[in-house]
Amino acid sequence: MFSLEFETLDTGSDEERSTFGTFAVEVNGQCLTEGVGPDGDLRTGPRVSGYHAAEWLLWNWWRRRSRPHMPRA
Repeated sequence: MFSLEFETLDTGSDEERSTFGTFAVEVNGQCLTEGVGPDGDLRTGPRVSGYHAAEWLLWNWWRRRSRPHMPRA
């Protein structure tokens, strides 16, 4: 599951400012994007533009989904 907890951004394009927030990815109840921010606080994910995250998913989802899994040597 993807989630975006909205926050305030003072600079950037309209798309970036209106979709800025903490982006988290959770699978089977476990947060895959948890980490410590520059202020030392534990976060569920990085603060990013949801617009750019959605754009990346749209451009790369099919390639990631359909690429054959290569065995590791």
